[in-house]
Amino acid sequence: MARTIRLPWWFGLALIVGAGLGLRLWAMRWPPFMIDMNSWIAWGEHLLAVGPRRFYQQDMFIDYPPGYLYVLWAVAALKRQVWPGTGLEPYFTLLRLIPALVDLATGVLLALVTRRAILARQDGPARARAWLALVVAAAYLFNPGVIFNSAVWGQIDSLLTLGLLSALTLALARRPLAAAVVYALTLLVKPQAISLAPLLAVAWLTLAQPWQWLMVAGAGLVVAQLALWPFWGSAALPRLYGLLNHSVNVYPYTSLFTYNLWGIYGMWRDDQVASFLGPSLRTLGLLLYLAGVVLGVALLLIGWRRRGPWALLLWLGAAYFAFLPVMVLTRMHERYLAPVLPLVLLAAVSWSLAAGRLPRAPRWMRLMGGLLALVYVVLSVVHALNLYQVYAFYRAYPAAVPPTDTLFHLVAGHVTLWSSLNLALFGLVTLALALAAWRWPGRAGHESTISRP
Repeated sequence: MARTIRLPWWFGLALIVGAGLGLRLWAMRWPPFMIDMNSWIAWGEHLLAVGPRRFYQQDMFIDYPPGYLYVLWAVAALKRQVWPGTGLEPYFTLLRLIPALVDLATGVLLALVTRRAILARQDGPARARAWLALVVAAAYLFNPGVIFNSAVWGQIDSLLTLGLLSALTLALARRPLAAAVVYALTLLVKPQAISLAPLLAVAWLTLAQPWQWLMVAGAGLVVAQLALWPFWGSAALPRLYGLLNHSVNVYPYTSLFTYNLWGIYGMWRDDQVASFLGPSLRTLGLLLYLAGVVLGVALLLIGWRRRGPWALLLWLGAAYFAFLPVMVLTRMHERYLAPVLPLVLLAAVSWSLAAGRLPRAPRWMRLMGGLLALVYVVLSVVHALNLYQVYAFYRAYPAAVPPTDTLFHLVAGHVTLWSSLNLALFGLVTLALALAAWRWPGRAGHESTISRP
């Protein structure tokens, strides 16, 4: 009788990660997004020349906080030491390899937390499905939008994504101090991490003791101050606020190519003009966002008060709060949708596992996990198309994109469709959060569904 050879789980994960790395190295043959790449190179060399304390004092366009500048500083120093006198090609490789490697780390984290959740059920059918963790890793690492963002474009949304996932995983593992440190550092890399502040605040205020609240807040502030000190000294936090306020006002337009509510209204329109309701478009977007925050916080509090599966609520809440500003605020870049993808993926897994623990789960509850997985697939496709539209537009700019680029013209000609589709997907995520909060059987599975690896 032939003997069955069982390969270890980590071997499958290593193969997926290796294939993901190979895809990213292959994708780097395309040119990077030169507007961003030129900024990375200029900032790194400027920082190497003048040092951190004088960096923001020069007459140079800089709209990023210091978090990623440490990486650019190190890359510029490495390039000067190893490839002196060469062209820009080493920069193009290094500055895309870094976010690509962070993608791989995110894929590993997704696999670990998913596998841990499956094995925690301690029953035969669940343990037999541990291979699904590899599917989750592959679904993220082979995502065309994720690959395009880091390996082709050269953007750093992968750092934001990994930071947020790490902070949430630590929060689920009841390690609020570590979560606060990771979250503070993520904020200094990408301020868009602020979108999850309402969720984390509700989680910590609900799950921690009052004396722990001060410790968590203090740890985040101390870490932020230490990271900012070389650039701004004791005035770090006020200077950071001024920089972020300036950054928000760089592009005072409705939608910066993003498929959202304002993509339906019209992209790149002045958001200071009055809407038909009276307030400016900018104010209207802010009001919609605040209303969405109130709704999200209320649903989380209802779900946790009813003692539903709180890990599911956390992942769904994270997907909702990351999705919300991109859909309703003006001045949103298309790349800001990147962290939503793995959060929706984890929400789909968490929903399926939590529903599987219920002996008599209704049919709609069992189907919702699959529906969330479908949201992930469709959102991934639309996001990849959105990235390509911007990439192709600026590669040709100031000239028009040639008619031979049929994909660009197909995508750019249906912005209303893509925007409506994204809004519908956001509506499904909102519906899932509402159902988890209102309709889930109380006190069922309140323990963590996806916990620390």
